[in-house]
Amino acid sequence: EFFSPRWCEIIGYSFDDPELPHSYNSWTSRIHPDDYDRVISAMNNHLEKGTKYNVDYRHRHKSGEYRWQNSIGQAVFDESGKPIKMVGCISDITERKLAEESLRKNEEKYRTILENIGEGYYEVDITGNFTFLNDSMYRIFGYPKEELIGMNDRQYTDQQTAKRLFQAYNKVYRTGIPDKGYDYEIRRKDGAKRYVEASVSLQKDSSGKTIGFKGIIRDITEHKRAEEEMRSLETKLQRAQKMEAIGLMAGGVAHDLNNM
Repeated sequence: EFFSPRWCEIIGYSFDDPELPHSYNSWTSRIHPDDYDRVISAMNNHLEKGTKYNVDYRHRHKSGEYRWQNSIGQAVFDESGKPIKMVGCISDITERKLAEESLRKNEEKYRTILENIGEGYYEVDITGNFTFLNDSMYRIFGYPKEELIGMNDRQYTDQQTAKRLFQAYNKVYRTGIPDKGYDYEIRRKDGAKRYVEASVSLQKDSSGKTIGFKGIIRDITEHKRAEEEMRSLETKLQRAQKMEAIGLMAGGVAHDLNNM
């Protein structure tokens, strides 16, 4: 077997270190127990089926800690087709794996928060189709997940409202300034109408390119109904006051006529 100085450095040894694990068996014994079967399976599949050997795994460093490696290899066969050695390269990808794990945990935390807020949270692509929704959005819109994902506002609003929403999204796209409050009417799957209040801001990828929009939606149907009832009561009160004033005026005129 031959291991390059760089490989020795990756696992924490100098090239002339007498403790350097020179043999294949010593190398495989240093694979993390949870990754061992996956690495050996990938190697056997490469040897027997010709599949690509490209695997990430944890390997024990001289310090005793396990560090992540990416291994890419190619078998060399003799004239009879018998494998005689593996040739490949190994890279230390520990920092990348740690960053990926940190990102995954942050995303899980972020998603957990979104799933537990009372307001609806949504993400749409650049054309306005839903790409991600939290559970509150499904309750507000009354659609199952498999139906609401991919839907466009033209499918749950009337034409005039859809046009107004397009204008709101277009303004945010052009200016980059979030719109923090506009309301509109939606149609649930069962046909019931609901009023919602929404916000929208740009959604960008890691390079800063705009890939869509995101925002919060709140069901304000009951609030709207309360406002309408209040307006109706105020109208009735004003009408009653006006009728009372007319009645008082009419009573005064009758009194004057009776005294003539």
